[in-house]
Amino acid sequence: MIKLADAVFLWEDDRQSPNWGKFAVATSGGAFDYANSVGAVFGHWGLLSDVERAVGVLALQNWVMRAGLSWDVVHSECLKIEEYASWCEREEGPFTRAYACVSGVELLFDHGHEED
Repeated sequence: MIKLADAVFLWEDDRQSPNWGKFAVATSGGAFDYANSVGAVFGHWGLLSDVERAVGVLALQNWVMRAGLSWDVVHSECLKIEEYASWCEREEGPFTRAYACVSGVELLFDHGHEED
C-alpha cells in the first residue's frame, strides 16, 4: 500500500499518444512514461494536510475522467493508496472529510471515528 503523502499520480490524456487513457499511482523516484503527474513529485504536496491531499485526489479523479479516462482504471489504481482504500472499505479517514467538502454534504453524524 502507498501512503497518501507519498503518492504520485500519473496519467496520459493526449488522445494522439499510444499511452492514451493510462493512469497509475506510484511513489516518486521512478522513471515514468506519462505526460502528466501530480502529487508527491511536487514539494508543496508534503505541506498539505491529508484532507487537503484527499480533496486533490477527488478533484483529479474528476479531471481525468472528464478527459475520457476510465473510472474503473482510475479507481483501481487509487485503491493502492492506504487512506483511499480505507475510505472505500470503512468510510473513515481523510477521504471522508474530503468527500463531504467537495460534495457539499455535511456529515450529519459521527460514525465513531475521530477527526483527522
